[in-house]
Amino acid sequence: MPSSKAVPEFQHDDLANLTVAVAGLGPYGMSALDVLHHLGAAVIGFDERDIAPEQQERAEILTYLGLDLRPGRVPEPELLDSIDLVILTESWMAGSALVTDARARGIE
Repeated sequence: MPSSKAVPEFQHDDLANLTVAVAGLGPYGMSALDVLHHLGAAVIGFDERDIAPEQQERAEILTYLGLDLRPGRVPEPELLDSIDLVILTESWMAGSALVTDARARGIE
């Protein structure tokens, strides 16, 4: 598949040196957190909503593995100070203040 500007291409080794924020702690977000963690990225997961009951066990496992999950609150703008990449798990998040700030800082 050809690369697009909207979806940067990364190699496995590239991820090991990145801190990645995953927006959304639903099934897609949990999967992204898990994969990124196993590829060596430092990951932070956040969602303005609380974690759904059906995702609670998975969230506990990821937290046990050392992932930073931040459910039920709007992420602080300072979060972007340490982030290299933001992954959105739902299209409506593209217009959020955090994403707008990330783009203004040049974060993909």
